[in-house]
Amino acid sequence: MDMASIRAHIDSKTLIITKNSSYTRPITHRINLILGINARCMERVMVDGNLEMGKKAEITGSVMANNVVLGPGSIIYGDLTVEGNLMALDNAKVIGHVQVGGGAFIRP
Repeated sequence: MDMASIRAHIDSKTLIITKNSSYTRPITHRINLILGINARCMERVMVDGNLEMGKKAEITGSVMANNVVLGPGSIIYGDLTVEGNLMALDNAKVIGHVQVGGGAFIRP
């Protein structure tokens, strides 16, 4: 498994897992999280910020975040809890329960 290439943008409190990377530890931070194209996170994700998953990104484990964007073809293998709004783009999938506190926009 490839080592993840991770970048942090301090001003916006955002952690970025770059494209084609894999990250194998749970993420439980007060941050925003961006997974790049084909990026994989192999554990649960609990952030009090926003989550943005790029095209064909994957998370194996339950996810909790404020607002979530599931990019085209992205997939979560676990439950998804969204405090705010959820936007799921083309062919995004969640293999588990989905709970949304705000609005949900799902594009076919």
